[in-house]
Amino acid sequence: MRGRLAADRTHCAASGRGYSRTVDCGQIATRSQRRISRLDGGSDVGLGEWPWQASVQEKVNNSYQHFCGGSIIHKLWVLTSATCVFWREPESLLVKVGVVDAASWIPNVTQEFQVTHIITHREYDPSTSRNDIALLKLHTPAVYTDYVKPICLPDKMQARRDPTECYIAGFGLQNNGVYGILQQTRVLIIPNPVCNQPRVYKMAVKKRMMCAGARWSDACQGDDGIALQCYLPHDQRFYVFGVRSFGQPCSSRMKLSVYTRVQYVYYWIRHSVARFSCSAPTCHF
Repeated sequence: MRGRLAADRTHCAASGRGYSRTVDCGQIATRSQRRISRLDGGSDVGLGEWPWQASVQEKVNNSYQHFCGGSIIHKLWVLTSATCVFWREPESLLVKVGVVDAASWIPNVTQEFQVTHIITHREYDPSTSRNDIALLKLHTPAVYTDYVKPICLPDKMQARRDPTECYIAGFGLQNNGVYGILQQTRVLIIPNPVCNQPRVYKMAVKKRMMCAGARWSDACQGDDGIALQCYLPHDQRFYVFGVRSFGQPCSSRMKLSVYTRVQYVYYWIRHSVARFSCSAPTCHF
């Protein structure tokens, strides 16, 4: 079944100009920055604190339900993991932004989008999570507001800078069993050799991946595809350093997640966003 589905996906050519950084990407309100700088564990998120945060939802019966996270990187594009969408069809998906409750709708704040295309990295390997990255093309462009903005993409030069702080935010499962409420926590980037120890990931974390987490809180079920968002003080912006690929069970004592390093797929993202010319609903580049 896996081979047939993969073979059915269309491979498309592309042409056009490169991706350029949005001027106001990665910026949030000053008050929100002061608040999150004191975070030590998971906590609720206020509107506009992570304005690029997206809930990726799937149609179940007659309603849509959250199943993965994503990040706005362009008015027409949301970045997520291939794990989330590899076997799904675009017409079954909905992207919702401008919410802190995935099931809610706030007038003049919330925006919803149908998905026209799913683009997964053509070298994505589900067995190893290599190149676990995907893009969702929205049917209509997002309207940037105080509550809906893009996050910045780091190239290799920016990725070499040391971020002062890194955070994750997601609508996934909480310890109390609640699902679909946006939570945030500060995390530490953990060296790959530490994550590759036998008691953790047993050499499963490769060069194009990175590890991050915290002792008391981390991502959980429903948080695949979320951004590892790190603050670079030199230009006072947040960058998506990683996209969550997989993690340990939510009940694990050592809470560490593995992320695809965006710096290694930066040019693939540029190519796919700016040079997209594929008419099929699901494409590889």
